[in-house]
Amino acid sequence: MVYSWEAKSLQELEGEEWGDPAYNSHVVRTCHSIRQKRLRDLSVEELRLAIGQGMGLKYLLPIALQRLSENPFAAGDYFPGDLLLNVLRVSPDVWQATPPLRAARAELVSITAQFWPAAQQMDDLWKETHLSDFQRLAVGLGL
Repeated sequence: MVYSWEAKSLQELEGEEWGDPAYNSHVVRTCHSIRQKRLRDLSVEELRLAIGQGMGLKYLLPIALQRLSENPFAAGDYFPGDLLLNVLRVSPDVWQATPPLRAARAELVSITAQFWPAAQQMDDLWKETHLSDFQRLAVGLGL
């Protein structure tokens, strides 16, 4: 699905300009940069970071779900599945905030269910490091 707002930035959609970063850290600089990019141009890592920071969730979650439907193991800079893990960490209250996000939550359940069989085939280090986080968060989805 293509959303009409994907050609816009979070800054345009939210009508709020943050100005220059007040703190010189990688996360702060990157978040400021993300706000100025067209949403369709965001990388998996930028989506992972922005969602983890709670930025523009009503716009970014549907885009993340599109990417995850193509590849549940979509990876930013950390590990296969790091985008899905950050999406799973989003508060249930956020998913309930709007009808489109409530509908999208069902898609998240489907994506997560598809993820499980492949997750069992990951190497031992990945499973030791990440699988328990996914299992804990999946319980919140009723899986």
